[in-house]
Amino acid sequence: VAGSHPSNPGGPSPASGTTYSVVYSATGGNPGGNISESDQDTGFFYFRAPAKFLGDQSAALGGTLSFDLADGPVTFRNGDLSPLMLVGATEAIYWPDNTAISASFKTFSFTLAPGNGATVNNQGGNAAAANAADFSAVLSNLKAVYILGDYYNGGDTAQLDNVTLSTAAVPEPSTWGLILGGLGALSLLGRRQSAPGA
Repeated sequence: VAGSHPSNPGGPSPASGTTYSVVYSATGGNPGGNISESDQDTGFFYFRAPAKFLGDQSAALGGTLSFDLADGPVTFRNGDLSPLMLVGATEAIYWPDNTAISASFKTFSFTLAPGNGATVNNQGGNAAAANAADFSAVLSNLKAVYILGDYYNGGDTAQLDNVTLSTAAVPEPSTWGLILGGLGALSLLGRRQSAPGA
């Protein structure tokens, strides 16, 4: 993962600007180790996910991308920057900047499905809501994952830990048995109630 300054965060494919190396620390995480990046200039930066998070991630449709993040000390807050961007081959998905950040670790979780304010190819009030086809297209050929690390202007340091890409929950076999048994019972009950002469 590298600290990166996408030069076009509002467009369909943020181009990487200056890239910085992050610092790994075996302590100070949530718990254990973490990576961190200190603000290098007056711009903003995103952590960029490594290759294991990219490619065909179709199985994550309906799942979540979660992470623990801390950023501080608190000064003037950067506004209108997407806390998470998923970039596909032809489009990108953004989430609204409604995150409350602090110098202590906080867990963030984003559902990889329509809703929750996710937009496609732009961010802000005029952006179109991301639909199921958008999520499917992006996740089937994921080119980049950007996690905002710079929430404040000034000398802040962001720490990132526990980044997890999870697939949608699939019911256990025993749950499927209960569901199918229940549907069978409803079907039988429906047939008995609609039988002629009953």
